[in-house]
Amino acid sequence: MNKFDVFFFQRYLPTWVKIKGILQKHIITILGKIFLNYFFWVLIPTFIYYISDTVKSFVPFFVLEIFIFIMFLKIMYDIFNWYNDVWIITNEWVVELDWELFWVNSVSVKYGSIEWIEIVQNGIIDTIFGKWTLIIHKIWGGWDNFMLEDAAVPYQAIDEIEKMSREQREQLSINDEDVPPANYENLLQALSWIVEQYMTWNGFQKNQEEENKQFIEKVKKQKWTIDIR
Repeated sequence: MNKFDVFFFQRYLPTWVKIKGILQKHIITILGKIFLNYFFWVLIPTFIYYISDTVKSFVPFFVLEIFIFIMFLKIMYDIFNWYNDVWIITNEWVVELDWELFWVNSVSVKYGSIEWIEIVQNGIIDTIFGKWTLIIHKIWGGWDNFMLEDAAVPYQAIDEIEKMSREQREQLSINDEDVPPANYENLLQALSWIVEQYMTWNGFQKNQEEENKQFIEKVKKQKWTIDIR
């Protein structure tokens, strides 16, 4: 990871987040795309234009120039798109960056949510060029996983993900032992309310029974009162 990468990709992150590494697609993917575009859409049309008088008579030269310039812009766009299709490894999470011409989409996963990382090579071509497919499997994530295809894998970046994930898991386990559950206070309040209501109701019953006894004794003392209980 060089200083330019840090400077360039920091603009996609909050200022307080630090970049630990960049996982990018293999350069062979963009070189192959550039070669195909240049060969089929620049070299062949130019060659046909110069050897064919018929084509020259129907197509002005400035049209060929405009077409080649558009293809040049297309190649530059492909290069920029390749450069921005990365995983950004930070001190807080892994960010999956997806860039297009008029929009940027970034999705992040916290290290504590990472269950395991899958590294796959698909066939002999990937083996020859050193291309890999990286998949981050999230805890309870189902099919909602991170995938970076045709990646050039620096194992230092993978080690950094595993290290940060392990540290956050250990920190979460420590916090779970020291801090009561999130609903602990609510449970205490509910129990306190139940006890209070029980004591209030029990006290009311005792007071009511005492008042009833006093009333009966008072009535019994009155003249012409007969106790038929």
